[in-house]
Amino acid sequence: MNHIHETVRIGKNIIIGHNCIIDKNVIIGDGVKIKHNVEIRANVKIGNNCLIDSSVCLTGDAEIGNDVILRNGVIISRNVLICNHVFISPNVVFLFQDHRRKGCEVKTVIGENVFIGASTVIGFGVRIGAEVVIGAQSYVKNDCQQGTWVGSPARLL
Repeated sequence: MNHIHETVRIGKNIIIGHNCIIDKNVIIGDGVKIKHNVEIRANVKIGNNCLIDSSVCLTGDAEIGNDVILRNGVIISRNVLICNHVFISPNVVFLFQDHRRKGCEVKTVIGENVFIGASTVIGFGVRIGAEVVIGAQSYVKNDCQQGTWVGSPARLL
């Protein structure tokens, strides 16, 4: 049984699996496929033609671009922006730290055409440029420039 808040805006041609929780003020674009046991908390925007695989958790205040694939077990914390055409492999975790500093809006940003390997941890406030490839089991604690490849530990290859 799904729990979908009455304020959720859902596009056309959407598929939602079973046991999903979709909280208030969520916007889901056209052609999105949401598999089973997915949790999407408040204030999340999901673009068009995305795949949200089973057991994914979006903890709120995040924006997912178009043509993004989130494989099973991905956890995306608050204050994350994921641009278009991004592939995030299974069990990737985005960290969140709430510093509560006035006027300081820190956001983790993933650029376009990025691949993130399985079981990677993305540190809070990291900016990953377009066309970056991150190897499996990396811990990304620093920004990654456009077009770079990083491995485990996340260093320039």
